[in-house]
Amino acid sequence: MNSENILLDKVKEICSIKSDNALATKLGIQRQAIWKIRREEMHLSDERIAELCDMANLDGGKWAANIRSEKAESPKERAMWESIVERLTATAATLITGASVSKANESYANIKNKEELKQADKLVGRAGIEPATSGLKVRCTQED
Repeated sequence: MNSENILLDKVKEICSIKSDNALATKLGIQRQAIWKIRREEMHLSDERIAELCDMANLDGGKWAANIRSEKAESPKERAMWESIVERLTATAATLITGASVSKANESYANIKNKEELKQADKLVGRAGIEPATSGLKVRCTQED
């Protein structure tokens, strides 16, 4: 199955759209256009890829690069698009990892007394690491 079909199916699933006909209606295009895309007689434009990704809250750049890599006519063009897909995937993985590292310390996230949060030593998480916007900082204790 090619990426265009996968994208169409994913959008239908996420948006709870039951049929290709309903998807075509939502996009304001003829049902036959979806049929032709599924049979690779026609291809999604970048604008249509962006519209579909916006509907389902998907990464449009990654989907466009994936689809373009499949449609590439030369090995060099395919390699270029695949390189872009790899970079986008690596960037997404880095962001996901970073988001999990910067998650609030749950033991202090539910404190009802907000005055305690203003004290610097109360903000220190496990292992003496405190959250910072530019990365992680290790806080030295007086025992060090």
